[in-house]
Amino acid sequence: MELDTSKLTTFFLGITGLIFLPLGLIWSFNTLLNLQIEYTFFNWLSIVFIQLYTQIVLKAVLLGSQKK
Repeated sequence: MELDTSKLTTFFLGITGLIFLPLGLIWSFNTLLNLQIEYTFFNWLSIVFIQLYTQIVLKAVLLGSQKK
């Protein structure tokens, strides 16, 4: 059984992005707006939820506009 390295690389980059991008978003809000948001699991989870929700909504909108 051979592993496709491009799919494996994409998977690991996606997992890494899922872990670190929400922390980067919290950091950028703290830096730009001085909000003093703590780095907790629940804050990280809320940012993950917002990102996934935004991706789902954008995908639905973009797929709906392509069917015309």
